[in-house]
Amino acid sequence: MGRLAHIDSYYAASAHPAPDRPALAGSISCDVCVVGGGIAGCSAALHLAERGYDVVLLEEQRIGWGSSGRSGAQAIHGVAAGQAKLERLIGPTAARAVWEVSVEGLALMRELIARH
Repeated sequence: MGRLAHIDSYYAASAHPAPDRPALAGSISCDVCVVGGGIAGCSAALHLAERGYDVVLLEEQRIGWGSSGRSGAQAIHGVAAGQAKLERLIGPTAARAVWEVSVEGLALMRELIARH
């Protein structure tokens, strides 16, 4: 499949150009192969590499080309159901833990943006 352009969006227009990489030909060895270069795949590959793993990231098109490059990219914390409903479903202690993880996720994202 040929490479397709990003959709016309602010994210594509403001992104730093990624270097072209050759298509994978033959076999390659690594500790971990991450399939998909969206937010989750890039994050997984980065964190594994920072911990010393030999990582290969495979993306069919371009980094951020799929849904990660098409969403509203809203970085918000919490859950869609709302904190009160979550507390009723899983209890206040577990709901608070979910809240804290979502806040930590935003902090991690800001730190990664600043670092890279």
